[in-house]
Amino acid sequence: VPMGLPHTICRYGNPVGVVDMPEVACPPPLGVLHVRVKRASSLKAADFAVLSAASSDPYVAVQFGDTNWKSSVVHQDLNPVWTADDRVMLLVSEEGQFLNMSVMDEDKYTADDLLGVTKPWKIADLIEQLTAAGVSRKEFELPLWHDLGALSAGQPVSASTLSVDIEWSPLQPYQALNTGDLAVLAVKCCRAMTTRFRATSCRVEVDYNGRIVSSPTMPVLEPDLSELRETVARVVRGGATTGRRLELWTALGIDPVDAEAVVQELGKQGVVALQGQAPQHATTQAKKRSFVEIPLDHVIYIPLVYNAEDEVYIALFNGNGHRIGGVFKAPMKRIRGPVTPILQQMEELDEKSGHGAQLEIALSLHPTTRRVGSYDAAPPSPARRLAHQAPQGSAPALEEAAPVVSAIPAVE
Repeated sequence: VPMGLPHTICRYGNPVGVVDMPEVACPPPLGVLHVRVKRASSLKAADFAVLSAASSDPYVAVQFGDTNWKSSVVHQDLNPVWTADDRVMLLVSEEGQFLNMSVMDEDKYTADDLLGVTKPWKIADLIEQLTAAGVSRKEFELPLWHDLGALSAGQPVSASTLSVDIEWSPLQPYQALNTGDLAVLAVKCCRAMTTRFRATSCRVEVDYNGRIVSSPTMPVLEPDLSELRETVARVVRGGATTGRRLELWTALGIDPVDAEAVVQELGKQGVVALQGQAPQHATTQAKKRSFVEIPLDHVIYIPLVYNAEDEVYIALFNGNGHRIGGVFKAPMKRIRGPVTPILQQMEELDEKSGHGAQLEIALSLHPTTRRVGSYDAAPPSPARRLAHQAPQGSAPALEEAAPVVSAIPAVE
């Protein structure tokens, strides 16, 4: 329920009073809008040649929320017809969103030209039209304006039109899925654990049939170190060596990185004498021994045409784009329950080397109202990236690139 204050949401927690932060930050979508571009007619010519008739190389651009998609290009055609693979699945978060479509002319050496633009289409109005017609799918022939200025000024439309096939599929309660059903895969990213030696921030990357979707990059939450000053000063004044200090921090339940940061601060201020110790060495060793949790609090939603034989690949990356640990493989046929919680060790935790990473996620599938419909196969996708990614750029087999690979247990 939205409150009066901006960016404030009031939501009840579960019976023990715990709020599911990832779902609060990223609530499930209302449904999936399946848009297939079919054809356009009477487009204007944007390319001129001396020895041939003027023409255009049109494609359709779709903008919806943070999704920007474009169709294939039909070369030298003012009445283009696109293939069945020119379609996109869009996640609808609220009915107040707008669907924006335009027809562009592709140019090789200059900016692409606008051939026509449709009127922004409010999702609530689109759903109302489908409901009034008693269907969930319909072909629409939309008029095109030559430019945004003509549309804003309310000038008459051009002779150009764009035909699209649109299907609306709202989400349904969980039920068993069959191949060809339209569904939404949810990857709830709860938290990650690694060492500051490996990362001070990280993100989750999900690869489904070549579609790469990432969570936002989240930093380590820096604590208030003021309360450590007295304890740290006593330890340093006691003459503890670097190695002994690191052991004491662990025994006292103090993060070694935080403690060594206070040591360096007190040394610079002259409060304690470091007696020729190597501060950089101490900090490096502390980072290697310090495991930290990074709250991710995000849900990645991916619309898909369900196929039990497909697999989803999940990996953890630091803020510099380097993968931490292995690649986790989850077969779609094993995601049988509404929620499949996973605590996945991406790499063995090792305090001495500073290596290791854990990722806490939960996988779930949200069916829609469309059951084995007309879109029985997904469009072709590029080769999976995570499935063949090695830490330093080569592409060995999955087992070599990711020594820690697990198949999730079946959830009945």
